[in-house]
Amino acid sequence: MFDTIRRYFDSGDTREAEMRKLKSEAGQFKLPSEVFIKFCKFLFFAGLAFLNFRLFNEIVPGLYGTLIGVVAMLAEALAIYCHHYFSRASSWFRYALGASGLVLIAFSITHATFSIFDLIGVYEYSEDVRFYSRVVAFPLLAGLIGISVLILSLTHPNNIIRMKESFLHTQVATDRAAAASQSELMRTQSALDDIRMEFLKERSRRDREQVKTLASYISTRNEITGLLASIPDQALRAELAQGMGVSPESIQPEIEEPKRAGFGAKLQSRDPQGPDPGNVLD
Repeated sequence: MFDTIRRYFDSGDTREAEMRKLKSEAGQFKLPSEVFIKFCKFLFFAGLAFLNFRLFNEIVPGLYGTLIGVVAMLAEALAIYCHHYFSRASSWFRYALGASGLVLIAFSITHATFSIFDLIGVYEYSEDVRFYSRVVAFPLLAGLIGISVLILSLTHPNNIIRMKESFLHTQVATDRAAAASQSELMRTQSALDDIRMEFLKERSRRDREQVKTLASYISTRNEITGLLASIPDQALRAELAQGMGVSPESIQPEIEEPKRAGFGAKLQSRDPQGPDPGNVLD
């Protein structure tokens, strides 16, 4: 039992010792330094810039040659920028840095090669190189720098962030304008509904008045027709109907029901010369 406990504590001590050893190894590990590489890089680019400036300053006389040399050094500085931030960028900005840097460095190395060959006396400037330096170099380098700066500016993360912020602000402004327009539309629709309701109320009131007037007119015409129909004189009835604007043909005269005759009336209506059925003596 004691041996088991001792082995358990010994194994724990062994694990702690291994952990301390791993931490010590991790603390001793260091990445290679970049100081010397950066120094060589800037020295290399500075040499290329000098050789580019020397090429155009010697071939093209006067201030124009100096200006072309300055533009070539500016292209070299932009190539250094692309190389320096290439590992720190991502997405389209990284691609723009890589493409711009490669193109500018290719032209810079070509110009530096012509310059260094002339410097060591191996190769003299040909007429093609002189023509290129006087006529083609300035617009070409200026165009490459302009295109590179434009692409890098468009794909820069700050511009992407500003573009997204602008899009979001535009969306917010659009939503607010839509909400305001919707609110104004609702108020306008409410006003139109109120006007429509007032119109319907006025129309209902007029319809009720028309119904009352029409009912009164119908009642009056019925009374007129009834009075005309009660006139036994046909000529007088037709004259009055024409004056009242009623067609005489539409008036049906009232037919008086015969009243039940009394016993005396029956006696009077008999033929006086006829036999009297009521006389039992005959």
